[in-house]
Amino acid sequence: KDYHNPVFIVPDDLMATHTKFVQMMFRKQRKDREQRARRREELRVQREYEAIRKQLEDDKTINEAYIKRRKRFYDMVLTDGLIECRVLRDVKAFEEEGTAMQHCVFKCKYYEKPYSLILSARIGNQRIETIEVDLSRYAINQCYGKHDQFTMHHQRIVDLVNAQMDTIKAYNRNRVKKQQIKIAV
Repeated sequence: KDYHNPVFIVPDDLMATHTKFVQMMFRKQRKDREQRARRREELRVQREYEAIRKQLEDDKTINEAYIKRRKRFYDMVLTDGLIECRVLRDVKAFEEEGTAMQHCVFKCKYYEKPYSLILSARIGNQRIETIEVDLSRYAINQCYGKHDQFTMHHQRIVDLVNAQMDTIKAYNRNRVKKQQIKIAV
């Protein structure tokens, strides 16, 4: 402020003016602290994400092991005519799914879970939900859309996957001919 201006040197109500400027200073300090905290958190998340990414680049065996475990499911398509559910094909697909859907399928390393089959439910090229199927119980563990929320297609996707659990069992036991597509009725 202009300290040569008499309004600031000798205001009509000195205490009110003092309180006003002190509150302004506190608001500015709080805003600066919040911005610094937000930036620190963004940098922490970015460093963590980059560390995971670098680890994956360094260790290609993780991707190869995942592909070896899930290759038998690559031809499997669960569809009801509108929604298609397909297995995520490699670790890069997990990263893309996690980024697009903004949930933890990549960050929490679901590709390392030996009894989890991760499917991406889509309408055309648009991702709708990500489904985790437990291959030891043949049941759905999770099914969430963007930001871990249910979508308007949630129940239809759950019903589709549950109706096709026998198809998943057959693929898991390698008893399916290549290019078989099962359509739920």
